[in-house]
Amino acid sequence: YVLLDLVSINVTTKKTNNLTDFSLSPNPAHTDEIITINYELKHQSNVSIIITDIYGKIVKSILNDIKESGHHSVNFKTDNIQKGNYIVTIRTSDKQYQKEILIH
Repeated sequence: YVLLDLVSINVTTKKTNNLTDFSLSPNPAHTDEIITINYELKHQSNVSIIITDIYGKIVKSILNDIKESGHHSVNFKTDNIQKGNYIVTIRTSDKQYQKEILIH
């Protein structure tokens, strides 16, 4: 089990995937900064967004809700997160997507 292999997965658009777009900005981010997570869904789905450290420990739970199809944005502040590398995970009803974020 190598976590870094999971981080390197790129989000691709396929007919079976509900999530068509996933971005983080700014990345890297400073502590005490607001980060915006943008994502787009093809159809309604239960969506959860979590931030984990590189060991898989949940640092922050951002969202756990049913969302309609279309473009969505979620903001979170990094004020209680220490400097380091983290993984942003979006789970939909059919898939899981991950991107790495650096907070410095």
